[in-house]
Amino acid sequence: MPRKPPPEERKLILARDQRRKYGARLVFQVQRAEHIGGLENVTLLFDDGTLATIESGRTLEWEGGKRYQIEVNAFPTASEAEDAGMRTAQALLLTTVSLNFGLRLNYHSHEPPTVFDRTVSAGFGFWG
Repeated sequence: MPRKPPPEERKLILARDQRRKYGARLVFQVQRAEHIGGLENVTLLFDDGTLATIESGRTLEWEGGKRYQIEVNAFPTASEAEDAGMRTAQALLLTTVSLNFGLRLNYHSHEPPTVFDRTVSAGFGFWG
């Protein structure tokens, strides 16, 4: 399915349209938030119309540093979402090498990104 112009793609994404139902999530940790400029609750707009959101994650008491999660949203197929997640992980690793700071990717499977269906409710959850 050919991609639409970026403004139309963003309308589909924000409406949670079934045509762009997959996304990829990456969880990573840095020692200090200043390493990545203190980014938190930021949305990045890409040239092809996709969106990426950087949010702070929950860090356990005994873990050091600051945890973040990046969600790259709105792909028609799971394989495209996985590919975008892998490119995002590679971009993060390249950034850490270029700026000389440490980063820890938190894997939930054999690869860094977790592909998910954006149109399905996450359900009830809590953190204590």
